[in-house]
Amino acid sequence: MIPEDIQLSNFQRKEFWAYYNWLDLQYGTSYTYAQVIDARLFIEWGLNEYPDFPKTIDYPEGLSSKISRALIAEEENSEGRAFPIEGLAQRIIEEWYAYVPETEREALCRDFWLIVGSCPVRFSFVHNLEVDCLNPMLNSDSFLGLTSIYRDKAGNVNAQFLLFDDVGIEAIKRLQKRFHENELEAITNPNNKLKYDHLFEENNVNGLLPTTAFRGFLKDRILPRVKEIEEYKINNNGSMFEIGAHGFRHFIATVVQVKTRNIKATQFVLGHHDEKMSMRYLRSKISRNTLLYSIVDGYEKQEVSGKNLSENH
Repeated sequence: MIPEDIQLSNFQRKEFWAYYNWLDLQYGTSYTYAQVIDARLFIEWGLNEYPDFPKTIDYPEGLSSKISRALIAEEENSEGRAFPIEGLAQRIIEEWYAYVPETEREALCRDFWLIVGSCPVRFSFVHNLEVDCLNPMLNSDSFLGLTSIYRDKAGNVNAQFLLFDDVGIEAIKRLQKRFHENELEAITNPNNKLKYDHLFEENNVNGLLPTTAFRGFLKDRILPRVKEIEEYKINNNGSMFEIGAHGFRHFIATVVQVKTRNIKATQFVLGHHDEKMSMRYLRSKISRNTLLYSIVDGYEKQEVSGKNLSENH
């Protein structure tokens, strides 16, 4: 939404700054950034095509730098994309598991999110999985993990992530069975341009199921069933937080850190090259409270105490 006093036909450098300042007074940095970029893309789309659009575009590069710095500062001082509600990850997973799909597309979406809730991976990693993605972990045949030929965000090729829940393993096996029973064929991935058998191929005509289908299923079919979310909105003047794969990545990272009390283990399951990045996944209020409770509980059980430490040494 653009303020009424800014005319689209004259939208140039000065107007971009005015639009940014107007947004910045009302919304957070991430939302402001997204809206400014959307405005730029929208204007670029209509250049020289429609009379109400500008003939040229003069986007201020200084604005991009300013927003980028603000985003970095906000990220360093925020809780990231961790859920701000205690136990929310488990509640959403329960609703995924209980949901009865009405269509084949819904079944694909449900299995997608069951995998996300079982493995600390990014959205795109799961979306681009090949059919033959379930393999024993390299360091132990007792555990299964997800392997992808797709280069992930961290730059890993053939990266492998541990599956923590049989529910996710069952979902993958259902998808593998579906692929072979429907005699689906290899398709070229629109994201990485590689041709292979896709786990989330809808059919031989439609190809890879779009990301909007997964996000729409979560938003429209699952989240309305979670009363804790509506209560949060009521208690926070209608404001809402992002709910996606990254929130479950934060959740699993916290669980691993609580169980192992070892940042190296958390770093390994997240696939980070730097443990400082893994530590950022543990800085949310929920994570800190969970970790603090774990330490206190361990102390009371004499798992963490000066006496035990001295005996161990």
